[in-house]
Amino acid sequence: MFERGQTLKERMSGAYLTAEAAMIAPVLIFSVIMLLYLTAHVHNRTCLQASAAEQAISGHEQEAPAVFALAKAEFQRTDSDKERTVISTAGTLYLNGETIWSIKEAAAYKKYHPVKTLRRLGSVKEAAGMEAGK
Repeated sequence: MFERGQTLKERMSGAYLTAEAAMIAPVLIFSVIMLLYLTAHVHNRTCLQASAAEQAISGHEQEAPAVFALAKAEFQRTDSDKERTVISTAGTLYLNGETIWSIKEAAAYKKYHPVKTLRRLGSVKEAAGMEAGK
């Protein structure tokens, strides 16, 4: 390993690399983990927003989307005569069983009633003196 007659400087010539690696490695590992977590968070938010919008437009309950590293997503639906709103929530970061960071996405869709709209359009045409059938 060490040869006889080497000075301390010669023996320690490669030690600086070990010290630099010990300082840089944790920073690199932490950066990679945070980048992966951020990517998963953005993916989950996009999936929840798309699912909420689809449910608001279609009005059908669907299964929760496949999300990464989350608790099961929950959906709250409110349905009125004029609008349908879907709110999706899911926790992403937990510490000691408590949610520290969560995602909450909402989508609203104004309901259109085609028959009522056509009837209104017909009555407007009649009021303007136009024929509704032509």
